[in-house]
Amino acid sequence: AAATASTPVPSTCPSSTRSDRASATPALAEEPGQGFAGSYLAARHASYNSDYRAAADYYIRALSRDRLNPQLQENALLAYIGLGNIEMAVPIARQMETTGATSQIANMVLIGYLLKSEKYDEALDGLDGDMTVGPLVDGLVRAWSQMGAGDVDAAMASFDAAASDTGLAAFGLYHKALALALAGDFEAAEEVFSGDS
Repeated sequence: AAATASTPVPSTCPSSTRSDRASATPALAEEPGQGFAGSYLAARHASYNSDYRAAADYYIRALSRDRLNPQLQENALLAYIGLGNIEMAVPIARQMETTGATSQIANMVLIGYLLKSEKYDEALDGLDGDMTVGPLVDGLVRAWSQMGAGDVDAAMASFDAAASDTGLAAFGLYHKALALALAGDFEAAEEVFSGDS
């Protein structure tokens, strides 16, 4: 009995080295009938090595076995974000939204896509709903969406709110100065940058 209790279990032993797991990953990923464990481990290994293309491929394989798994969905989103491929991330983020999964990452993808598509009113509606990330990001996204929609006065008020309400004034003021320069008010932008405003 004592010998049995002391027998190591390689599949769960925390002392397994990263190189051991890495060498086993490709074989696991290719074996049929193994659920999504092999693809998941291969994706984790690829992410660790910043190989986001491979990570995205393996996470999609894993999702084909468990397509509503929120952890796999978020990891796939991170891989696509690492690739800068927001378009590929959007369908996964929308699926998470549809199923009610709470995810700041999914919300960031959806907001980023709306802004890139110049759908500023939809972005504002999303912020008023459940498409939120956090106080600072939400405040800045609101302000830039208002700028995109042409409501400069509302945008300036939102930049001020982001600067004063989040405890991160420098971020809000920096973005306000950029927005002022975009609007052509370079003197006011310079005042904000100099700290004199």
